[in-house]
Amino acid sequence: MPPPPSAASSNSSLLRRRAHEPSAKSAVTLPSLASVVLCALATASRHSPAAAFRLSRPSAPPRRRGRCSDRPRCGRLSSLRPGFRDGDVSDVISLPHLRRVFAISDLHTDDRKNFSWLVERCSGAGPPPPESPGEGDALIVAGDISHDLDTVRETLRIIREGLGCTIFFVPGNHEAWVGGSVMEAAGIFDSMTKLELVREACVEAGVYCCDSPPRGEAPSSSRPFLLGAGAGRTPALLLPVPAWYDDSLSLPGCDDLVEGFAAWPWVDFARCVWPREYLREGEEDRGTARIPSERLVHALLDTRGPLASHARSYLRRAGRSGAGLISYSHFLPCGRTLPDWKDVRADVFDRESWFDHGAGRTSAKFARVAGSALIDEHVRSVGREGGGTMPHLHVFGHSHRPKDFVWQGVRYIHNPVGKPRERESGMVGRDVDFQLIWDADAGGPVQGPVVIRHWEEQGGGLEGIRDYMERRRRRE
Repeated sequence: MPPPPSAASSNSSLLRRRAHEPSAKSAVTLPSLASVVLCALATASRHSPAAAFRLSRPSAPPRRRGRCSDRPRCGRLSSLRPGFRDGDVSDVISLPHLRRVFAISDLHTDDRKNFSWLVERCSGAGPPPPESPGEGDALIVAGDISHDLDTVRETLRIIREGLGCTIFFVPGNHEAWVGGSVMEAAGIFDSMTKLELVREACVEAGVYCCDSPPRGEAPSSSRPFLLGAGAGRTPALLLPVPAWYDDSLSLPGCDDLVEGFAAWPWVDFARCVWPREYLREGEEDRGTARIPSERLVHALLDTRGPLASHARSYLRRAGRSGAGLISYSHFLPCGRTLPDWKDVRADVFDRESWFDHGAGRTSAKFARVAGSALIDEHVRSVGREGGGTMPHLHVFGHSHRPKDFVWQGVRYIHNPVGKPRERESGMVGRDVDFQLIWDADAGGPVQGPVVIRHWEEQGGGLEGIRDYMERRRRRE
């Protein structure tokens, strides 16, 4: 479908460029049924950016939609929810006009079909969806737009101009990639520098990136965002969680399935460059020397920094009066969010029953680069300041395997766009869209169906995947 008039030139230019550029194909080749069952994990061989960068003030003003110019943007609340004390807002950046929160991840708009889907979706072409983010709404994008800075900028522009919503972004592994003539010409040789440039691109585009607000939108950074506060509403505190993976989600009892990990062609290992102090030494025999140590995750989380301190301070005083917490990361926060963890009540991974699709080797390898248990520890430690009864949602990305379930008081949500073949095969929802997760005017959390293993529950299971493979074989 044609893009909006204001975007037509640049959109068509990007589409033409993608039509002639080879995509970053994963070196993991799985031609069997197992490959399709976990094709996102194969594609994930190119998924590995995160957020390890200094969060400083932005340097350029965003483009504004004219109708939004008279809305309150930040500062003290004019009408606090009953129970909130004046002064609680000193710990937050207050955005009372944003009352609903939507979530999505893994847009991967360097894929031509994904880019076309986004242009059509944001231009209003086609039948209107049941719910869509607009000018009074927030949209969490949980990482992996693209490794290309121009594509990141264009994607954010299309969403902002097409929908008018306010975007909250945390980078994924793709955003951390370096390498290639374009980046080298720009002097980008390490992932820290690259992620700082991603942050700058976001704030210049009018997007909140980690704890950095767009210029003119808030007086300072390093504070969480309070959305939807006001009389009779249930506000949400947004807590960005930049992080990385550290092998802490690896599956016990699966050592035989990760044999050869040292030679596994996970693209992050070739395209992410970290400072030496974050690398492992002396673990070449396990292959984990290629995975950054937990020191990198600690540095990115900054659990004792001002962002976490302000969030804890605010929730200690206001969390018991009706507020909720929405934390968001790109990487998986705990083992139960792994693609094949089928029973969230179980404390032990049931290898024999849950690896029933023939792709156990890929799934076990992916677990080592999926995320970090430190993420869950961090967000739960912040959430406990709310008194134990506060609604807590955690949005994440990375695995391309939809999730929506509650475990020990936290609701975990993964709503990926993924890759076209994943949608075609049923691994990701064929009608994927922005997911409404919070409405301050309707009591806070917006419930959805429980999702544990989407391809099995809603995507047709193994039979559906076999049908998809047969269709592909006939086309080829």
